[in-house]
Amino acid sequence: MVDPGSYKEVIKEIKKNFLIPKAILLTHSHIDHINGASKIKNIYPNIKIFSSEKINSLKIHQIKEKTNKIFVINKKIKILHTPGHTLKHISYYIKPYLFCGDTVFSGGCGKLYNEEYFLMYNSIQKICLLPNNTLICSGHEYTISNLNFSKKFLKNIFFKNYFIFVKKYLTKKKILPPTRLKIEKKINIFLLCNNVKFQKKIFFKNEFFYPWDLFYYIRNLKNNTKLI
Repeated sequence: MVDPGSYKEVIKEIKKNFLIPKAILLTHSHIDHINGASKIKNIYPNIKIFSSEKINSLKIHQIKEKTNKIFVINKKIKILHTPGHTLKHISYYIKPYLFCGDTVFSGGCGKLYNEEYFLMYNSIQKICLLPNNTLICSGHEYTISNLNFSKKFLKNIFFKNYFIFVKKYLTKKKILPPTRLKIEKKINIFLLCNNVKFQKKIFFKNEFFYPWDLFYYIRNLKNNTKLI
């Protein structure tokens, strides 16, 4: 399991499906991602907890900076070091799934508490190198808010139709299913900073700029935009 922010729902699903949990994978140490881990560990004492950070009261199998893979029940899990939201944030790639915590959301990216814009930009570029059919499993459902912000930049038919689909889907369900990377490359402006066509839509006073300047600009703009 990944980032158990609570435990009651998790335990219910485990018992309902007669599962034997083997590991907890933590992307970062924010309370809304780890709050259920200790109680799950108490119920299943043999479970292993993986994290890049030490967490009080939890025995951690620590993932170090040079670690690029771990094995759980003989299955290889690729580790992507994706700092930005936090300095030691990591993501787990289990083909075709990417569990990326608060690095990338559908249509957006995570907040930067230490203003590590360059780190977050690089982390997103790592994710962009994964196969296009990768399923992005994010830590939160912020899609409507993200697309509301992005619509001022993206006015193509694909984006408009996708936005309509998302709004209809979320009137019936609480969250979207995992989004595909190939979709995010069309509707997520934070993944488009290297795209020349997208760059031309954004006005810069300086004739020459780096793609991470564009990332910095739109992330700051979103930080200061109040959306309902």
